[in-house]
Amino acid sequence: MSEKVVGYIFLVLGVLIILYSGINVYRVYTRKISAISLFHFEPVSIEMPVEGSRERLRIEILSERELNETSNVIAHTILMGFIGGVGYKISKIGVYILRPIVVNLKEKGEGVSEEKKI
Repeated sequence: MSEKVVGYIFLVLGVLIILYSGINVYRVYTRKISAISLFHFEPVSIEMPVEGSRERLRIEILSERELNETSNVIAHTILMGFIGGVGYKISKIGVYILRPIVVNLKEKGEGVSEEKKI
């Protein structure tokens, strides 16, 4: 396979991975798909004493659904950011393969420069 073909394959593959991760995060934010289910926290609550009694009143500050959903969306976004970064690296390799490397050489004593493509 030619270097140019491999370079274009890497470039297209990396761009497709970046697009996939971006579209996936967009679909999670618009609630068309659900985020990965990574966290299962208990609700955040406090117990407050009732005046004139020994009983304690339990007040829920953050529900289990809100806490887990928010944590899972954040984790999903971070994961897709990582996958998008991998796509960027793959595309970057493809660009490095496609781009010609030009080296200008100057010999001592002569003012003539020779240009070579590698």
